[in-house]
Amino acid sequence: MRHKEIYWALSLQVSTCSLSAWQKTPDIDQILTRVQTNLAAFDAALPDFVANEKVVSKNVVGGIVRQRRETESLFTCVRAAGEAGSRLIETREVLAVDGKPVKKGRKAKGPYLFGGAVASLLHGTFSVKTSVFQKYKFAGEETLDGRRVFDIAFATKDGQTGLALMVGSKRIFPKDSGRALVDPESMQVLRLERTFTGLPNSTEITLIVDYSAVTIEGKSLLLPKTVTSERREIGSKPPRSRTYTAEYSGYRKFSVDTAITYH
Repeated sequence: MRHKEIYWALSLQVSTCSLSAWQKTPDIDQILTRVQTNLAAFDAALPDFVANEKVVSKNVVGGIVRQRRETESLFTCVRAAGEAGSRLIETREVLAVDGKPVKKGRKAKGPYLFGGAVASLLHGTFSVKTSVFQKYKFAGEETLDGRRVFDIAFATKDGQTGLALMVGSKRIFPKDSGRALVDPESMQVLRLERTFTGLPNSTEITLIVDYSAVTIEGKSLLLPKTVTSERREIGSKPPRSRTYTAEYSGYRKFSVDTAITYH
């Protein structure tokens, strides 16, 4: 199974005001408004970029790894205009597979790939357009890497048809729930977790994205550091799952001199 849609959102720009001015924890509507404002500012400031990507994909049966593939790529994210507005498009130029260089034009292969997590996941979680298809709840506070964060729970509304997932060539509308860990001072999303259920063949997909600060042309931005996903076959005997772990480094601005392969 290969997932290349949805094109959700990328990340958040640093907020211009601090929550230290608040005398009490804001309600969920206040938090959502702040996050949406930051997201819009980030979209306006984000340049096309390139990063180094390392993906490890596994097929696990009964707790035993049956197949493992490690892929190193030049990952590119560029903005493309469309009738519904601009969106970010992910592409990869595969450089090496299992530590061995490959010819130009080689496509990334599984056993499991998940696309769209870098380019657009946050947009599908918090943007003004997509928030109408979801419900949100302030779930309290957590600790992440030694810092206090807000725990924002979310889930798609029953019967929504605005947020879809591409499974192969089929567009489906799974049940989707998760949480975002948000820094209360800057209102930046530091971690995003999602679970997709109601998929074909009794499968379930979990997804976790951890964000970190990077600098592109002197601008400090939060972009994905790691993306992890697991697709489980519910009720299978022996248990079967496929896992995906992507690591990103070396973010820099995209230029026309950078070679990319579309697929």
